[in-house]
Amino acid sequence: MLVASIAYFPPIEFFARAISKNHLILEAHEHYIKQTYRNRMCIASAQGKLDLIIPVNCPQGSKTNITNVLISYDEAWHKKHWHAITSAYKSTPFFDYYADEFYVFYKHKHTDLWSFTTAIIDMCFNLLSTQIKIEKTQTFIHTYPQTTSDCRYTLHPKKEYNKCHFSPYIQLFEEKHGFIPNLSILDILCNLGPESLLYIKNIAKNIYT
Repeated sequence: MLVASIAYFPPIEFFARAISKNHLILEAHEHYIKQTYRNRMCIASAQGKLDLIIPVNCPQGSKTNITNVLISYDEAWHKKHWHAITSAYKSTPFFDYYADEFYVFYKHKHTDLWSFTTAIIDMCFNLLSTQIKIEKTQTFIHTYPQTTSDCRYTLHPKKEYNKCHFSPYIQLFEEKHGFIPNLSILDILCNLGPESLLYIKNIAKNIYT
């Protein structure tokens, strides 16, 4: 099984790891950690790689449990994110096919980060037409046995990954910026559509099994 933290439209690696194990356990008892995928996704824009970050409020400061982190709407980030997504992907082959599914998360305000991101993760697995067992942790475990894959802290936007494991596919702004690997799941859904699952399974087979 894979133990992972929640993520905002997670990177491709998240899904490759989860599918390789066919059993995903989301960490529900950790403290919120800044500058991670928990409230961040990365897309390919006309300006290159772009991070979209959800502003949050932590009622207990650095000790706030991940399930208690609130989404802030002091600024209209949801409108800005949707504009960035449509600008980046409106001309891709499959954006129109998935746009209504994505827009659900930007049409209305959502209260907390946990329910928002877990709903996104569920939707993404549905769009990939694959079902895996998804649960949440019942308590916090610092160190899991080697038989359990734990990427709570290794799957991080600032940590290195082996780029050669991510085969290039056509991206809209590739001529300008080159191929950008391991972006948000949005990137392959919009560019590859129904072939996204095969792409992810190839990564899972080559790296995680």
